[in-house]
Amino acid sequence: SQAGYTLLSSEPVILEDSRTEARFSLPPLLIDHGVVSGMSVILHGQERPFGILGAHTARPRTFIQDDIYFLQAVAHVLAAAIERRQAEETLRLREGQFRSIIENSSDIVTILNADATIRYQCPAVERLLGYPPEDLMDQSAFEYIHPDDVPQVAHVLACMAQDPGVPQAVEFRLRHRDGSWRFFESIGKVLLDDSGGTYAVINSRDITERRRTEDALRQSEAQFR
Repeated sequence: SQAGYTLLSSEPVILEDSRTEARFSLPPLLIDHGVVSGMSVILHGQERPFGILGAHTARPRTFIQDDIYFLQAVAHVLAAAIERRQAEETLRLREGQFRSIIENSSDIVTILNADATIRYQCPAVERLLGYPPEDLMDQSAFEYIHPDDVPQVAHVLACMAQDPGVPQAVEFRLRHRDGSWRFFESIGKVLLDDSGGTYAVINSRDITERRRTEDALRQSEAQFR
């Protein structure tokens, strides 16, 4: 076929007259429409061709180089649109997978703006701390941190801002909705957004029971000294 021949040729193909063409045969669709002349170019993709773009006429016509240039320009636009659509679809799939992981995580995933206001809070926060995620949006993270731990957390956030992309760890207490305090171990890092601003992604794990066990062991050791 003309499409197959074009792919094998890796260059534009011009059909001068289908009645005398010996390089390839026309598909039934073009024959049924009485096609006589035509031209075809490749829709190039990054990894492989997407297909062929052709233009045909039922009247004899001599296509010139400008015709080929025009068809190639249209092919480039179509190929770019296909690649953009595929990239968008891949991004949607990855975002869906990422969202599924976060929403089913046993840890709390938090995104903070540069001023430590909460930009995103995953659903796990309601199970671990009792707060609906939407109630925490645009609130200062420091409002929920134990006052004695605020200086340490602020210092770690400052270190994260000075070294974007470098993970930092810290342990501190967060206030539960019932007023009690829970111990958390957090690891986070600062990233750059598309506008050049910064935000921090924090992953926090409840270690309250571990801390209680460690405290109990220390008290037992102290009693036997």
